[in-house]
Amino acid sequence: SGIFNDEWDGAAKTFFDPSPAGWRVVSKDDFNAIMATKNNVSNPSTQYTDGGYLIYYQANGSGNTNYFRFTGYGRYFSTFEYINTLCVMWARENNSLTQTNSFWIGKQGNTSRYDYTTNSYKSDASSIRCIQERQ
Repeated sequence: SGIFNDEWDGAAKTFFDPSPAGWRVVSKDDFNAIMATKNNVSNPSTQYTDGGYLIYYQANGSGNTNYFRFTGYGRYFSTFEYINTLCVMWARENNSLTQTNSFWIGKQGNTSRYDYTTNSYKSDASSIRCIQERQ
């Protein structure tokens, strides 16, 4: 355990969680509803023109949606890649001193992505989504 291995992990919000009071960085479990709805993208033909996915997170066409902007991500100190084609978001689970989990949607080069990965580098600059804590 250490500052770089457990700063967002665990059941309780820590000092290192950048979310406002009453909110937390999302966990892998928080993404389950979105991961289960791979076919519920409401704008599949205009996603790249729109700059992101509008995803139904319940039944397709239910009206309950969330927008995921294709922000790209900073992979190296001097580059920011896949702007307008890929959204990468951190999750609070960690794997090691250098790797953590993240959620990827969009296109990385010629590869379509809609998955959860456990080997993202903590040195990457990715988006953060927050979820409201339960009362």
